[in-house]
Amino acid sequence: MIGTAEACMIARYAQVKRRLYGQTERRKLWPRMEEPMPERKPLPSIPPSVRAIIDQIEVKYGTTFEDLCSSNWNGWLNETRAELWWRIKHEVLVAGAQPSNSLIGKWFGGKDHSTVSLALKRYRETMG
Repeated sequence: MIGTAEACMIARYAQVKRRLYGQTERRKLWPRMEEPMPERKPLPSIPPSVRAIIDQIEVKYGTTFEDLCSSNWNGWLNETRAELWWRIKHEVLVAGAQPSNSLIGKWFGGKDHSTVSLALKRYRETMG
């Protein structure tokens, strides 16, 4: 049950609402902003040397490029990605230098650089 003080507050609130919004029609205080969706940037093109490593990993583990780019978190796929990213990091040169973790992440579905860093760290630990 509602007490008298609470009933008075509810009635007062209803009066204020009627005064602000009117009896029948509720007016909008702020119009809704319709903003167009930002255009998605295309993913950077994958160099042929990286594509060759991807093909080798696909054959070795029986997976697809779509699986490697997906957000699935099962164990064997994480290990597969980690090995793939390790090989890319240490076997491929982009503009004369190792590819950055953020670039590797962008090649594989727009993953964050920290995801790539963690996978490389875990793979390094498994290698001994």
